Amino acid sequence: EKQILYVNFITTLLFVVHPINVEAVAWISALKVLLYAFFYLLGLLCYLRYIRTSKIFYYVLTIGCFLCSFWGKEQAVTFPLALLIVDWFTNRNKNLEVWSEKMSFLIMAFFFGIITVLSQGKGPYEMIFPLYQRLLFGCFALVEYITKSLLPVNLNFFYPFPIVLGEEPPLHYYLYPVVLLFLMGWIIAYRNNRYLVFGVLLFLVNLLFSIHLFNMSRHAIVADRYMYLSYVGIAFLIANGIWWLR
Repeated sequence: EKQILYVNFITTLLFVVHPINVEAVAWISALKVLLYAFFYLLGLLCYLRYIRTSKIFYYVLTIGCFLCSFWGKEQAVTFPLALLIVDWFTNRNKNLEVWSEKMSFLIMAFFFGIITVLSQGKGPYEMIFPLYQRLLFGCFALVEYITKSLLPVNLNFFYPFPIVLGEEPPLHYYLYPVVLLFLMGWIIAYRNNRYLVFGVLLFLVNLLFSIHLFNMSRHAIVADRYMYLSYVGIAFLIANGIWWLR
């Protein structure tokens, strides 16, 4: 219990003071990020209470928070995956009932995902890069988000794409998949550490629709505001690292 309180405090403190979260708070147009993150985290809290009490009231509240979170921002479509991560972390993933109770969330997420893709349309910033380039951009974005989370320097309001349609990415972009493979190997080597895996998954799940794996109308290769909720996973990892090193 002492570790839980310590990790919770450090995670919250890092989340509050980290410069990468300034954009989502200071930029009024990013208010939707705060709304979606609030209901997203509130939904997770309601779900944890449901796990502890088995009261249907908290299950319904979790659904309501999911709806409110998605109405705030489409990134909330990953909420069911976050619930499954919580189930795994709390050793509930082997129970068939756990999967059946997720059906309502998965069905809603499926339709929300379709709505999100259709709502993008052909905006003024839509650039349909080839798949291999999107994969390179995705690898770059992940490494960039990790780097800025650990070393928040040269933060900017705008990070442009390195190329325009028809051009080839700079050669150094091909190094980013290698970096991620190295990190993946390290995580697999320590896969028995549930805190490590939980933090990594929490970081990744909220970036699925923000790293250009899908064609969406975006004019920047990365954006600080997309890290607002995902940084919780990084802060959780740092807090646990401080606990073990103290």
